[in-house]
Amino acid sequence: MNKIRTALLGAGIALSALPALADTESKPEKNPDDPTYSSFRITQAKADFDNLDPGVNLGYTLSFRIPPLDFLSVELDISGTIIPGENQGAVSQPIVDNGDDGDGGILDPIFGGGDDGGSGGGSSSGGGKNTRSSNDLLLNTVGVFARIETPRSLNERFYGVARVGYSYVDSTIPELVEDGRGSGSWGVGIGYRYGTNGRIELRFTQVADDLQYLGLGASF
Repeated sequence: MNKIRTALLGAGIALSALPALADTESKPEKNPDDPTYSSFRITQAKADFDNLDPGVNLGYTLSFRIPPLDFLSVELDISGTIIPGENQGAVSQPIVDNGDDGDGGILDPIFGGGDDGGSGGGSSSGGGKNTRSSNDLLLNTVGVFARIETPRSLNERFYGVARVGYSYVDSTIPELVEDGRGSGSWGVGIGYRYGTNGRIELRFTQVADDLQYLGLGASF
């Protein structure tokens, strides 16, 4: 977990310094009518399984504004893992039916994962949701989103954003892909504009039912 925190902190410091480094008076600005812009981001990737730590992804977004509505755009997202989320493995103690749960203990393996004998994840005595796999969390995702953000007429610098779209997920964790690799996705975020096309943006994306991204990015 320390290496994940260090990576996110370092990325946050670097990205937050960009507005100060962007001297728009000494450099020519991009054409404000250019409908395309790009962004890179560092992202915490979290799967809803108790035995998986979050991973860190590096992402790239290519966006196309819809003229003349500069607050509407279409985005292509690509993301891949650079620091895997560690798999903590199965709980070592045996599963005991203590009567607290009517669905019952050892006779009710989670996700039908009894074939592993508990060695790859299975159940936990605390009732948490674990994966069947002993793999670390690795992810590649590709998504297409419709994006709307608050226009400059409301606030020149700060803005909010909402996104809805479709994502394709490839992962080392079977539960994230066994019901189909594609799913509807949505997200929200807040950001800061600098220069003509520059942005610093913090955004949350619900990629799939059991997968969320929280990312900090810089656009140019």
